Amino acid sequence: MLLSTTTGTGECKTVASKAPIPIDSYTAKDLLAWYRLTPSREPTDWVFATDSARAGKKRGKQPLWLSKVMQYRIPPPIRKLGFHERVS
Repeated sequence: MLLSTTTGTGECKTVASKAPIPIDSYTAKDLLAWYRLTPSREPTDWVFATDSARAGKKRGKQPLWLSKVMQYRIPPPIRKLGFHERVS
């Protein structure tokens, strides 16, 4: 299976950047499962898009930043498990 790399973010820098990316069936299955769960399903939406209330009309149109995931999503369950060290 090939994953298209076409984006609405502008021109790719290299020819290789435009090429489809081969993915295995397990990854394809996981991405399809995520697609069924995410509210961002428009062809122009990011696969892992922000769903922040602050994004407003840009929900789905902006990527989810790892720094925000690490700040807001990961620490609460880690603390709930009893770990109080800094997670990075």
